[in-house]
Amino acid sequence: MIGSRLLAAAVALAIPVLGAPAEPAKIAERYADGHTMAIARVDLGTIELTATADRVASVVFDPEADVAPDGEQQAAQGQLAQAVALADSVRAALVSVGVEEIYVFWSLRDFPRPLPFVVVPGGSQQHARAIGAVIPIAEGGQDPQTLTKSVLGSDVVLATSTIIERLRQDIGSLDGPNATIERKIRDGFGRDADIALLFAPGPEVVAVLEAMLPSVPGYGGSITTVTRGMRSVLVEIDTGANPSIEITIDSDSPVHAQQLADLARRVVASARTNVAPDTQRLALETIAAALPEPRDAGLFRRLSGGDIDEQLRFGVVPSIIAQRNVARSQKALSQVHAISLAMFYYAENEGKDANDGSPFPASLQSLVDAQHIAESLIEPRAGVELVYLRPAKPFKAYESPGRHIVVYERALDDAIDPVAVGFLDGHSELLTPGKLAELIDP
Repeated sequence: MIGSRLLAAAVALAIPVLGAPAEPAKIAERYADGHTMAIARVDLGTIELTATADRVASVVFDPEADVAPDGEQQAAQGQLAQAVALADSVRAALVSVGVEEIYVFWSLRDFPRPLPFVVVPGGSQQHARAIGAVIPIAEGGQDPQTLTKSVLGSDVVLATSTIIERLRQDIGSLDGPNATIERKIRDGFGRDADIALLFAPGPEVVAVLEAMLPSVPGYGGSITTVTRGMRSVLVEIDTGANPSIEITIDSDSPVHAQQLADLARRVVASARTNVAPDTQRLALETIAAALPEPRDAGLFRRLSGGDIDEQLRFGVVPSIIAQRNVARSQKALSQVHAISLAMFYYAENEGKDANDGSPFPASLQSLVDAQHIAESLIEPRAGVELVYLRPAKPFKAYESPGRHIVVYERALDDAIDPVAVGFLDGHSELLTPGKLAELIDP
């Protein structure tokens, strides 16, 4: 660690000698080609990671938002703070060795695993070595699933070993980005933003997409509504005390721009009519209010700090809660399924000698004691309890074991919907409280 700091200090003094990083256009020429779909640029000198994370956390982890139980929420907030602190320390270390900005590329050339890769530009190979020394990622890894770093010429690249090897072979021979990306970079590429993301598929990718998908899946109409209406998307983000997000979409013509805007509204409206909870409808209405509007031959939308907070509070938070509830329901479903199967095996083994007419366990704890399931499987999720309905007869005595409930969730406080239910034949389902009541009391 001390060696890295000394090296960083020495590099800081020697930056004029080591040389300045290349201009964005030159960097794009090195790493982009016709398969490149997107490029992002991050200004390390102006981005404010801590302030941005604090703002997001104040909205997402608001106790009234109920994103997660208190314990989980505190843990998630702590993990976020640690990740941001680490990222900010790396940012500061890179700035100290003369790095002003980093780039992220996403290329379909790396299909079937087209993962993005990061380029940290340096002024020389010596400079790149110094840059690599302050990045806490192992160098030269061979695991294709793990991020590794490597010095390529005067730059440091962070990517999987497969992508690094491809870049090592391609560098210097690529034909540069497609015309749209090249023009955007030449025009400044979000030069005044802390973060700029440019998405612009090349003509070959567009042609393949139009050939494979003649219409918009699920909504009809020509796919050209998307491909011609969204030639490029530029997202510019400013962080800090007065954050903002600007979205600029370039279209082939004002007509294509209007068609794309109309399609976006139809998609959101359709989703809004197909969701039940009011919070999810509100989330979609909030998203709809932030959709880019036609402007000249394209679409544009600027979100200020208050707009961003609103999107987080009413757009993102309900989505997080919905996904959390889905994950919990699926976990509960797996839990009662495992219990139902364990009961069946118990009846076939330990239950054979039962003297009360039922081969099934007297309690769920009996399944644990017989080592059919782990103790954790009979521990319910927060706010519910597991109710066990012991079958009074052997399995074969039931006409419809697939409709006979043996275990289900019961809420301790607030109602839960859906409810995880396990059946005598070993299968499990998610049921509404009403349907559960029908099966328990036919």
